[in-house]
Amino acid sequence: MKTNQITFSEALIRWLLVAVVLAWGLNAPTSRAQEHPEHPSGAAKAESALTLEEVAKHIESHVKQESKDGAFKVEDKKTGKPLALTLDRIHRERLSQVGPEMYFVCADFKGVNGRVYDMDFFLQGTRKENLHVLPEKTSVHKEDGKERYTWAFDDDKNVWVQKPVETSAKEQSAPEHP
Repeated sequence: MKTNQITFSEALIRWLLVAVVLAWGLNAPTSRAQEHPEHPSGAAKAESALTLEEVAKHIESHVKQESKDGAFKVEDKKTGKPLALTLDRIHRERLSQVGPEMYFVCADFKGVNGRVYDMDFFLQGTRKENLHVLPEKTSVHKEDGKERYTWAFDDDKNVWVQKPVETSAKEQSAPEHP
């Protein structure tokens, strides 16, 4: 029995084709230098009972519930130090469904240390009642605007992986987010 559900690979291929056509049509070298290049999202996503707005509200609720003494506390995996943060904004324009039951969220936080942090979150679930943040995939993407990693799609594993920004120029031109 054939279904109308689009696989993640099909969605990625469609997204890449659209991105190539747009990049070729615009012929603008600055399009690759945008702060947040496009990533898989929109009409090509897999069927879901969740809306992206529900995903955004879940992150807001998660941050509020996990906050202690007015701060969202996470460990900076790069430095090994704890961070005390307050949510500034969810990048609603960057929300995306990156696979079946898998969602990506980017959010800006202000640190009590005066720094600004761009955090990446992944959430999993089929409905808002079972949606949950994957803490092991939560990470600081930028500190005071300085990017720590970029994203590249691993075709063999069919997943997005983080690539350090100190890698080759080819990998640095990869999309900033999944």
